[in-house]
Amino acid sequence: MPKISNPLDVRNKAAIEKANPLYDRINRVWTKTEEFFRSKGILAPVEFTYDCDDHIEYLFGLQKVSGKWRVCNGYVEHQRPDQDAVWTVITDCPVEERVQLLKYVPRLFEELVKTNEAVVPALEKAANEAEETLRKLGLE
Repeated sequence: MPKISNPLDVRNKAAIEKANPLYDRINRVWTKTEEFFRSKGILAPVEFTYDCDDHIEYLFGLQKVSGKWRVCNGYVEHQRPDQDAVWTVITDCPVEERVQLLKYVPRLFEELVKTNEAVVPALEKAANEAEETLRKLGLE
């Protein structure tokens, strides 16, 4: 194995020591953002397109990952319209994406409210149908 000169090692260690708390600060913003959204209530997945090009549609949203609502960055390839979006939890995205997507958080809240409002009529219908099924079975 080649020997790395000590000055380079020292400089690298200094850079890492400076970077780690900065990553922590950025991640803390996303942790707080996710806590905010979960505290508001999420009735269904939320997503919107924030950018697209000839091949890919870029998405930002709230998706359930391992049983927990998470802020996610996603994409859909235009050549595969029947394919589900591919989602990545925001804290697993490159730091540049995490910083870039911060500006879309207010819109994500707007989209959450719209999604929650849209879910209520379907839930009301489902609850009515469920109660009607119980009545028909004599299980009220």
